[in-house]
Amino acid sequence: MNRRVIQIIAYVTMMIDHLAASLALTWWNVWADPAVYNFYTFLRGVGRMAFPLFIFGLVNGVRHTRSLPKYILRIGIFAAISELPFDFALFGKVWTTDYQNVMLTLLIGLLVLIIIRWGTHRKGLGLLYGIPSAIAITLGGMTLAEFLNTDYGAGGILAIAVMGAVLLNPLTERVTLYPWTGFIRAGAMAATVLVLGLMCGEGEFIAMLMVIPAFLYTETPVVKPRRSLFLSNYMIYPAHLALYALTIVLPYVLTTGRPVL
Repeated sequence: MNRRVIQIIAYVTMMIDHLAASLALTWWNVWADPAVYNFYTFLRGVGRMAFPLFIFGLVNGVRHTRSLPKYILRIGIFAAISELPFDFALFGKVWTTDYQNVMLTLLIGLLVLIIIRWGTHRKGLGLLYGIPSAIAITLGGMTLAEFLNTDYGAGGILAIAVMGAVLLNPLTERVTLYPWTGFIRAGAMAATVLVLGLMCGEGEFIAMLMVIPAFLYTETPVVKPRRSLFLSNYMIYPAHLALYALTIVLPYVLTTGRPVL
């Protein structure tokens, strides 16, 4: 199971999750009909699979990217351009600071991983080296995520840090090509989902199923054509939110003549 398959699973489950959220915000009265509520709950459960896979991809991105500054810039750009469609598709508001999209969570988590990794690979940097500094940096990222009200908040940052602690430490990085390292990846995924379940709600535990693709993942590179930034996989996130905003939320507002919230 290569990187492309992991991406497909992550994006499909994410789109299912957001579709259910947009419909529940508008056309579905999920509380009036038990059947509709159960179907809605099922779809949101499927959506729980996405974030741990995005974390997995983020951590592997840190390992394999040719340019960390460009990696940071890409995620930052898409965090910014995703906010308006995110707000309208999932909250029915053109703009709100109450809740920020998951790309911002990933951006904060990425910075946490990079700072920790930069320090722990340089033993002469004093306080930047070792477990205490990694904990402090992670707590700083968690605090920032809570302050900015990002999706998954502090739990999301801690989950990213846990995945990074397992897969980005020097010992693990030296043995990634051995067959038995599937157990290391599976353990990292299990620990990540455990953190999300404990901090973000028990519904997150269903994502423990993602231990299977993590175990089966292979480092085999995927050849891809050169393409511009806005034709990259990152564009799927704001594009599907904009699609839901224009085809589900906006027609609801125009048809009913009232705001969603």
